[in-house]
Amino acid sequence: PADYSERISTLAGPPTISIAVVNEDEGAEMNGQQMKLGEEVVRRITAPDSPAPPFVEWIRADGRGAALEGLEEGDLYAAIVLPKDYSKRLASMSGPPIGGQPPEPAEIGLLTSPAVRPSTTALIENAFSGIVGGVSKATSERILGGLSEQGVPVPPGAGAVISDPVEGRVSEADVSAEAGPLPRAPEPAEIEVLTNPSAGQAVALPAQNISMGIV
Repeated sequence: PADYSERISTLAGPPTISIAVVNEDEGAEMNGQQMKLGEEVVRRITAPDSPAPPFVEWIRADGRGAALEGLEEGDLYAAIVLPKDYSKRLASMSGPPIGGQPPEPAEIGLLTSPAVRPSTTALIENAFSGIVGGVSKATSERILGGLSEQGVPVPPGAGAVISDPVEGRVSEADVSAEAGPLPRAPEPAEIEVLTNPSAGQAVALPAQNISMGIV
């Protein structure tokens, strides 16, 4: 049939994993410019050269509520959330400390679903860890470069945070463990065997047996 190769391909590789991306970042002023670093992260992880595995399908969600709805209905495996203060926390590292308080790392959250198999959730968490690591490294280089251009030394006690300014936080979403189909099991490919009734039962049956043996 026409879909023979298509059905085989669904068995030969992992299923597409749909993950939502929620950007709640409100932005902040950094080095004299208004920046929305959360949007930069979204573009980075959803780009064609994203560090995520190729079987991940990224879906832009309009908010945390939409992502939770997708998890509840079984349309999503997980959701990555950039919180409102993402840029604000990073901006606090780009200049002298405010009030003498050391900066805190920015967070990127991962919401997992209890309806997803543990092995698949582990795969998602591993990919998430790689994404956060890549974002943190690139952000650290950017912050250090900005401090250097301003002639501002790394604030005392802030070196460890600036060298690893972004951390990941994994939590299980409060949704039903019975959430919808994730995903439907693939169906086997088919080969159709046509016999000729005019050949008679004595010939048709051996021919069918030989054909099924080949299948």
